[in-house]
Amino acid sequence: MILGLLLLVLAPAAVQADDHPENIVGTAVISDGSGTNDSVNLSMSGIPQPPDGTRYSLILLSDDGLTSETLGELVGGEEGLVSQTFTSSSDLIANASNLWVVFGPPDLRSYEASIAASGIAHIRHVLIAGAGDDPLKKGYLNGAADQAAVALLHANLALSEANKGNLAGAKLHAEHVVNIIDGTTEDLNGDGQGQNPGDGIGLVTYAAAAGKHAGFAAASVPDSMPITENAVQVQTATANVLAWAADAKTNAGLVQRQTTLSLATLFIEKAAASLGSAINGRDANRNGSVEALTGEAGLTQARWYAQWMATYELSPARLGKLPNVGDSTVPVLPFVATIAGASLLMLGFGLRRRWTTS
Repeated sequence: MILGLLLLVLAPAAVQADDHPENIVGTAVISDGSGTNDSVNLSMSGIPQPPDGTRYSLILLSDDGLTSETLGELVGGEEGLVSQTFTSSSDLIANASNLWVVFGPPDLRSYEASIAASGIAHIRHVLIAGAGDDPLKKGYLNGAADQAAVALLHANLALSEANKGNLAGAKLHAEHVVNIIDGTTEDLNGDGQGQNPGDGIGLVTYAAAAGKHAGFAAASVPDSMPITENAVQVQTATANVLAWAADAKTNAGLVQRQTTLSLATLFIEKAAASLGSAINGRDANRNGSVEALTGEAGLTQARWYAQWMATYELSPARLGKLPNVGDSTVPVLPFVATIAGASLLMLGFGLRRRWTTS
């Protein structure tokens, strides 16, 4: 009976005795799947194969840990490798900042990762509608992408009017481009009405704020490599966007001075090209990819980099260290010990009863 009690008491302690190792065994990266920030790509290595009847599951938890979502079971490969994509019906950056890989049944935390509160707050300002202090609560990159798209639409409308021979119509939409970029209502074409079909905040205001808050996130969590490295890339991309927006504004403004359709068309085309680059980036060095370089990355890439700032780096959980690859016995030790302890207790009580009745 004493042995049983010892097994029952010491088995959980054996699991919790290890200090928390700092070694990173995997990452979980958020991206857009069918929705916004609703996909997780999990990559892990050195993960022991679970015994028959058990499994690993991936769980994301809210900032306070009170709300969780189980995304699915892990499927391991050779040498403990896991490479798997999970999807959710919710925005995983807006609603979570903690990630667990649990082992069970029962579900014991095996690996864990979290994003510091100060870091995730600024990442959400950059990416999440309603999280920032922009008046319309779009989220800075969302607002920038929205206004860039509206500005490009009106640049194309200006080009369409020019192709129809309507110089006045081209100048009207060129005015729209300038005002959408700046968030103003300047009467540039002299018709007595300053018009802005955008939201009145301005492409440049949103883009500058996105870069600024990426920097805030990096400054608040300087030891986080995913945040600090990708924040620099967000800032590179948003600086490019601001430069292209300035080019588009200049060329759209020059349309107002033109008296011929040919020159007006030339400047409109330049404005439209700059806005296209602001949205999609530009392969300036012609190496086949748009990279986080000055003159290359745009808003599309800035969004990726901001999502990568919210990368989870998984380590063995504080509640215990799992065995090395191939050793499937240690994870079930607590359960075996518990069953053995219970059996010994029952045996002890049985022997005592026989002793007292004999």
